[in-house]
Amino acid sequence: MGTFGSDLKEVRIRPRLLVAVGIVGLGLPTVFSAFPELYSEVTDPPVALGWRLLAVGAWVVLAGVTVQQSIRHQENVETITGSAAESQRQRRTDAFLDIMNALTRGTYPGIPEGPDYEWCLYVYDEGPSELRPVWPDLRLPASDADPRSFQVNKGATGRAFVAGKPFAVFGDPVHNDDHELTEAQQDYYAGFRTVCAVPVYNHAGKRPIGVLTVVANEELREAFSERQPGESAVRTMAETVQSVLTDMIEPEDLL
Repeated sequence: MGTFGSDLKEVRIRPRLLVAVGIVGLGLPTVFSAFPELYSEVTDPPVALGWRLLAVGAWVVLAGVTVQQSIRHQENVETITGSAAESQRQRRTDAFLDIMNALTRGTYPGIPEGPDYEWCLYVYDEGPSELRPVWPDLRLPASDADPRSFQVNKGATGRAFVAGKPFAVFGDPVHNDDHELTEAQQDYYAGFRTVCAVPVYNHAGKRPIGVLTVVANEELREAFSERQPGESAVRTMAETVQSVLTDMIEPEDLL
């Protein structure tokens, strides 16, 4: 088993060994070029061949060590730059989530005061073809599926994503199987009577990348029906989220 001292000694020896190999590899051909009489005096063919093999061997070792050191250097650079990029992505993601908390705090014109509201931002995940909730975090156990996840074209959230426009539901259909909610989803949304979902588009505004959804524990048809103040407020909120999201991070970073 190695010790710290032996490991440190080994690290110190390696640069010296590299220098020595370099001197031998570069020095032998140079010496014989500058002093050809030395090589001509070697009359014994086996001895001459030995010198040549030694020179070639030194060059091979030098080349191998040089390549290895170059690869290690490149790997170190990639590790450092990769860690920096990942750290920057994490800071941007955290900042975006803080902005989401601030945006949905308080009241907005058009959204009635009094009822309890629950906001949720979804990002489309192409792999399972579903809309995954990325904010807020329910902090569920790793083994539990998030009941807020929706397959495309299911629930108000999935239908808004496919239609590319707001989709609102009121009353019992918010939590029954009218819009193909799973049993877990029906249980989760049992206490809600209003849902309004608005698609969030990419930077160009041409392709939906997610959905902003709000649910309420009261039936609010007059506020959240099509072209009503509540729907307009959620639409404005979705446009704000789109601007912040696409300017700060890649939506996929939230998945």
